Amino acid sequence: MRIGSLDDYKPADTDYAVFLCSSEQLQPLPASHGTVLFCFSEEELDKAVNMPVVLADVPAAQATPILARLIRDRGVVEYWAPRSAADNLRDLVGSDVAVSGALGVSGLHISERWIHLRVEESVGTSRPSDDFLRGLSAPLSLSNVGPRDQGPAPDVLTLRALVISRAATLVKPVKQFLPSSVVVSLYKMLEKIR
Repeated sequence: MRIGSLDDYKPADTDYAVFLCSSEQLQPLPASHGTVLFCFSEEELDKAVNMPVVLADVPAAQATPILARLIRDRGVVEYWAPRSAADNLRDLVGSDVAVSGALGVSGLHISERWIHLRVEESVGTSRPSDDFLRGLSAPLSLSNVGPRDQGPAPDVLTLRALVISRAATLVKPVKQFLPSSVVVSLYKMLEKIR
């Protein structure tokens, strides 16, 4: 698949058809302001005439021919992939199938849980999708890095906190009887311990 534009666009949210591979969709779909027709076969999808079509996390092998046919018939189709599992999206965009080369991304919208692509016929000014695929993989490679040591947890009592707490408890009752220069010196020592 090629990249024509990654400009933001408004995904379908009113009266659209969603093609799903199974009824066990893991991620909730974005809120809709109209009728949403759920389709689990191409025959059901063909009945959704005059409705925008969304393919939701469909594997690339199945999505590519459906996209090609729908784009030929309707001009524009959307493909949505969950942000937490974009493997099918990466496979679709990175596909080397001849049909996939005729398809192009013409818009990108990222919501809280979904990556939305608008797919159309590829135009002459479109470019390869290598950098887009690297961008999709970047958050995953960062999340695979082991957690860094951030020091002790805030509620873990450290030796420093224990010393400060104990010193303050001991000195507070006698503070009023000490000369002011001693109190100032104690505060300076306490500050250095902190």
